[in-house]
Amino acid sequence: MKPVEQTAEPRGLVIVGERGRSYPKLHCERCGEEITDINMAGVAWQPSPVEGDSSRPVVLCKPNRCLGAPEYRFGWYWCELRHVLYWLLSNLGVKTEEELVAGRREEMESPIHENSGSKTGPPGRRSLVASLIAEKGNR
Repeated sequence: MKPVEQTAEPRGLVIVGERGRSYPKLHCERCGEEITDINMAGVAWQPSPVEGDSSRPVVLCKPNRCLGAPEYRFGWYWCELRHVLYWLLSNLGVKTEEELVAGRREEMESPIHENSGSKTGPPGRRSLVASLIAEKGNR
């Protein structure tokens, strides 16, 4: 597998600190562009020739044509980002929307916790899970 170049730009899954808070973001690992639309990115990986071995996935954006770039075209598999996220949730035991939104609402409003026990979350934004709860309540 070709190593991802290390730059000062954030790449892949990053935790961003802003105004004393932390929250996760995804950036294309080729161009560094922030991924803000689940439908505009994919995950690529090279399959391992050894059964049971793992591969490091690479998150790539579609708008800058990184997902179809020559270095990821031959010998690589890929999948839509949204499918990988659903697959990951399933592998973590989350099978239904009810399981995703289960739990205390206040924990979902601030899903990131410091080791000291205090909570932080995205400034001025609701978490995805909290948004799903609100949307489900409006049905």
